[in-house]
Amino acid sequence: IKVPLEENCYFGTGFAYRGTVHNSQTGKTCQSWDSQEPHKHTKTEEFLYTNSWNVDLKHNYCRNPNCEKYPWCYTTDPESQWEYCEIPKCQANHSQGESSQTIGEQ
Repeated sequence: IKVPLEENCYFGTGFAYRGTVHNSQTGKTCQSWDSQEPHKHTKTEEFLYTNSWNVDLKHNYCRNPNCEKYPWCYTTDPESQWEYCEIPKCQANHSQGESSQTIGEQ
């Protein structure tokens, strides 16, 4: 599936979102996806590549690897495992640009 690469907004559920927002909607810093502290999880690059999903789980950027309502992240707050991120949804007339990425099995 070819999807547009957008950095300031997301389409649909944000599965293809590849921006650099790294704070939750309440301002908590996102936990790096390759870290298991303070929250242990299975949403790792290795697990997702095994399932043919290329969701770019690098750094601590907001992503939506499991098709939640919109992009989210694990937080660095031990009391709050994960939260949605404050990223605007792209408008229907938003230019999707020339850049795209293939996601999933081909």
